[in-house]
Amino acid sequence: MDQPAVRKSVERVLSKVENSNNFSKAISHGNNQQLIGATYREQLTAEGCKRLIANSINCWNLLHLSGSLAECKKPADREVLLKNILATSTHSWEHINMLGEYDFSEKVDFQAFNLDEIFKDGAEI
Repeated sequence: MDQPAVRKSVERVLSKVENSNNFSKAISHGNNQQLIGATYREQLTAEGCKRLIANSINCWNLLHLSGSLAECKKPADREVLLKNILATSTHSWEHINMLGEYDFSEKVDFQAFNLDEIFKDGAEI
């Protein structure tokens, strides 16, 4: 690993993997991060729930990042934000209360984000 570019690339990938592992641990905070189930079916259900929570958090993060990208007025600000988004991971959970109680019984009027606004000025991902 004498080449700085290769070393930096490997460190970046390892950092993302470590962040992903920490994200997974944060989701399964009980029982020392072990899935405990009496049957194989219960273990599959618990793993599916863990995956659903992780995907929901990632989706939430992506929606907010997409909204921020759509709100950028200056092309230079937009490019900086896009580069930051692409350089980082959506496995961020510090803003989520993992021990909270959530009530989804109330209907929320959700407005979908505008893809044309996100991809304005020919921006590519």
